[in-house]
Amino acid sequence: MITNSQPALDLRDFAAVLFDLDGTIWHEHLPLPGAVSLVQQLQECDHPHGFVSNSSASPARVVRRLAAIGLIVTEQTILTAAAAACDYVLNTFGPGARVFNIANPSIDELLSNRAMLLDDECKDCDAVLASGLAHGSATLIRLQKALRLLMRGASLIGLCADRAYPTPRGFEIGAGGVTAMLAYAAGVPATYCGKPEPWFFEDICHRLQVPPHRCLLIGDNLEADIAGARRVGMTTILTLTGLATPEAVAKAIDKPDAVVNNLSELLF
Repeated sequence: MITNSQPALDLRDFAAVLFDLDGTIWHEHLPLPGAVSLVQQLQECDHPHGFVSNSSASPARVVRRLAAIGLIVTEQTILTAAAAACDYVLNTFGPGARVFNIANPSIDELLSNRAMLLDDECKDCDAVLASGLAHGSATLIRLQKALRLLMRGASLIGLCADRAYPTPRGFEIGAGGVTAMLAYAAGVPATYCGKPEPWFFEDICHRLQVPPHRCLLIGDNLEADIAGARRVGMTTILTLTGLATPEAVAKAIDKPDAVVNNLSELLF
């Protein structure tokens, strides 16, 4: 049942609807209740929508994964932390930026022919891109190389500020945890590119050509999704299919405009 202080929200009242992915649209490789049907309803009435995620995957990989659960979307409607980080690098340092990647293979894919990807720590470096440990790019040797590059002046860019994230094996160190470790070790500041950074939400709105205050964000994370979206003026719905619990909602400072058990409650 939807719980909020207003009448039930109608998704079609908003200029665009944004969905978080992990814990909202799917869990691991399985779609969550109502997710596919709800997105398909928006597609059938040609209503603008998009997807935001702190994933370290490229939008192209997300497109393929969504297709596997029956949702056909374009890369333009997807913004991941990996894509946002690459956009930040190119906007800050320009085409041909010199990048040391300890994030994941998607960064190589996104920056191919657009930046210089380094393996040699002796070369000048503009930016070190960091993520979690799951993809094998942040080996001990490469972490040590990254540290030395940072100490020589490279900028530290974390794909997102997630401290940890849930996996079938339990919680694992996230991009924010690795980035914070490097920042502390090198004595340098870090820039984070994913949720809940305001410009991340503003970027997807720019892609969809709608203002933030006319958007609805649906997500499962009180900090990254709800608080982040509310800071740029979005209306928010929290789904209880992911990280957040009713107890956490009751204690939250930034509360969602509505709470649902799953997305089937939003079907119209």
